[in-house]
Amino acid sequence: MVTAPLLGTGDAEAAPASPPSPDPVATPPVAGLHLQFGADSSSEMVVSWHTLQPVRNPRVVLGRLDGRLEQTVEAQAASYTDAESGQIVYAYHAKLGQLQADSPYLYAAMHEGAAP
Repeated sequence: MVTAPLLGTGDAEAAPASPPSPDPVATPPVAGLHLQFGADSSSEMVVSWHTLQPVRNPRVVLGRLDGRLEQTVEAQAASYTDAESGQIVYAYHAKLGQLQADSPYLYAAMHEGAAP
């Protein structure tokens, strides 16, 4: 994954207190990642993944190969019970729109506490 640095104001100020981050050991990773064409296959893709426990803030960021981010799309959550194992599976789907044909993109699926 290509990332761009975040630039601040240059002033060294104390950051406001933020809530504690989720425990990365207990947070499930992004797994089962796949892409599917959207309803308009010329300009839409759906990014999906699953976890075995619910997560917070599932989303996909989309950008160009130069690291410029253009969209952050919230993923919609659904769950089902796996017939073989009886385990609840949580699935996440983010529909990316306004894509241009024949254009390279960079994307990352993520949720709080997990690496993209």
